[in-house]
Amino acid sequence: MLLTDPFLQNPSDDGTHVVWFTEWQGSAHTVYYGTDLKKAVPAASTLMSRLAEDADSHLDPQKGFDTGGQLITPRKIWRHEAAIRGLRQGERLPYCVESINTDGNKVRSRTFTLQPLPKAGQPLKILLTSDHQ
Repeated sequence: MLLTDPFLQNPSDDGTHVVWFTEWQGSAHTVYYGTDLKKAVPAASTLMSRLAEDADSHLDPQKGFDTGGQLITPRKIWRHEAAIRGLRQGERLPYCVESINTDGNKVRSRTFTLQPLPKAGQPLKILLTSDHQ
């Protein structure tokens, strides 16, 4: 299972970046896109640093280290990112991501849509989130 659904970042006039996370290094991380999901772009993978789980996380039992009364367990998370180029403004295309996990099994996301930076005047729905509560 992928740790997250894929999401889009850094749109440009002719492209966007697709990002997703896994709890395993795996291999062959790829974005498939286009009408029949036939176009493929490999993703670069990076092991994230400074990630951990606290006592309220899903990991059980905690086997980490104590930092002044709070038990912390380091956690390995990999970030995968692929740049999709050659897109046309105003056109939305289906895409999904696929990673091969450490057991050699293909793990694929659901299908979503992507597009480059919108044209001036194109209506948008924007979701604004914050972790500052």
